[in-house]
Amino acid sequence: MVLADFTNSTGEPVFDDTLKEALEVQLRQSPYLSVLPEQRLQGTLRLMGRKPDERITPAIARDICERTVSTAMIAGSISQLGQTYVISLDASSCKTGETIEKQQVQAANKDEVLKALGGSAQKLRRGLGESLASIDRYDARIQEATTPSLDALKAYSQGLATRRRQGDLASLPFFRKAIELDPDFALAHARLGTIYGNMGERAKSREHTTKAYSLKDRVSEPERLYITARYYQTVEDELQKAIDTYVIWTQTYPKDFVPHSNVAGMYSNRGEYDKAAEEYRNAISLAPDEPLPYGNLAGVYISQNKADEAKRTLDGAIARGIDSVGFRTTLYTLAFLRHDDADMVRQADAVKRFPDGWHILTTRIGIALYQGKLAEAKDLAAQFAVEAEAKLGLKGSAAGVWSQLAIAAGAAGDVASARAAVRTSTDLDREFGNLVTNAFASASCGETTTARKLLDEAIALPAAQPIDAQRAVKVVDALIRRRLGDAHATDGLDWPADENDASLHFTRALIELKDGRAESAAARFKRLIDRQPLSTVMIKPVSMLYYARALAQQGKKDDSRKAYEQFLDLWKNADPTLPLLVEAKKEYTAL
Repeated sequence: MVLADFTNSTGEPVFDDTLKEALEVQLRQSPYLSVLPEQRLQGTLRLMGRKPDERITPAIARDICERTVSTAMIAGSISQLGQTYVISLDASSCKTGETIEKQQVQAANKDEVLKALGGSAQKLRRGLGESLASIDRYDARIQEATTPSLDALKAYSQGLATRRRQGDLASLPFFRKAIELDPDFALAHARLGTIYGNMGERAKSREHTTKAYSLKDRVSEPERLYITARYYQTVEDELQKAIDTYVIWTQTYPKDFVPHSNVAGMYSNRGEYDKAAEEYRNAISLAPDEPLPYGNLAGVYISQNKADEAKRTLDGAIARGIDSVGFRTTLYTLAFLRHDDADMVRQADAVKRFPDGWHILTTRIGIALYQGKLAEAKDLAAQFAVEAEAKLGLKGSAAGVWSQLAIAAGAAGDVASARAAVRTSTDLDREFGNLVTNAFASASCGETTTARKLLDEAIALPAAQPIDAQRAVKVVDALIRRRLGDAHATDGLDWPADENDASLHFTRALIELKDGRAESAAARFKRLIDRQPLSTVMIKPVSMLYYARALAQQGKKDDSRKAYEQFLDLWKNADPTLPLLVEAKKEYTAL
């Protein structure tokens, strides 16, 4: 079905976009009705030579309906007679234009409009052939599934529209306003949880996701599944429970692309890249104009060392008229890996068109660190902090960049820079994940007292520690105890089943190398070199050096010499005074 925009003859702007959003939420909970996704609608408008944000009149909706081989279109209207509001819904055939079902209801006043619209939508579903049993099962009342506040719903609708056009950052004020107007607006909290998570604001993400979860019994079925899965993923860190929820979602609503895209992310986090790629392709087939599955599929291809496939995926999406900051930053990375400086410039220019184009700074920081350019990375991190923290108040995002810089500085042997970055990061944010990350950075460069304090503070936080968090604590604890001379530092440090935790692999390999188990350490470092994609924490290039050292310990001088040469070539433009680089050059000369 294609939904036209409501014809609003009341003169009250609060009904613009709001009623269409409320109706869509109501219809989407039916397993037998499939509303054409907004991105597909916008993509069709582009093919028609119209603006993607053009108002969808009944005539335009009919045209879209035919072009997308949809079955029906629904046109809605609201008018006013005195204090009474009249709401009409008309479902008609795309092929013939004949009316399939029509409903008209009255609301005694403005506060009753959403309730009346919900009743009308329920009758429409029944008139379109859905069984009473299905309607009874999937019929969250519209004023609860969304909000009883028209103003809050309008802000939410504006947030969705802004997010589609301009991305996460631009949509934040609208979703914030929605929950100011209605603190119990579950869907608005859920969207904020996702957006903050995407932006690295982990504490805020968990806060809003937890609030949405507490209100989940009030929303429609697809939203309940979305909120539940996000809660398992974000708050409890129970990936299997999240996956199981998404699978139920795909079975209940087989034409919805969202669960396919989201479960693909779960598989990718576990290193199950083939499953992830298949689900992203399923999502693309269901919603070919949605940008997110394309970008994430390209990321999976990069993790599989299929750079050409990643580039073809993104180039194909852009050719369809779909574009995003994520696309351009990934293409920037791919250009770097190809040593294509001209394309790097093109992608950096292209990203300037987006309001949140400054996010490419995180990619530039990662590339600078990958090349051993710590001074350049510091300058870029300072620029990012100005944009994220000073201008937008996104302290968690800024803290995350500084913590990654701290890890890189520690790995490069620049203890002073690592110490300074840890202080900057923890001054901005003392959330569990950030404390553990900075403890890891401190332990890596021998700052065991600081590392222990940060780790103990993280453990003492009242929030529950899920499985992956416990693993992170074990990694840091092992590093601290090893630095203090504990020969049993790796006790309890289990190998992750998914083989996708780079910091744990790196830590185990380091400890094994120090213990004289050079052969085992070499195998682990080689695995990181072969499997770990471009990393913002220097894991891949530093692993190259430690791999060379492990080979030297085994007496494999020729192989070790080649490994040193690979590392030194990668860091040929690195900051010349980095302690790790200075040591590597001396070791290579001696070899």
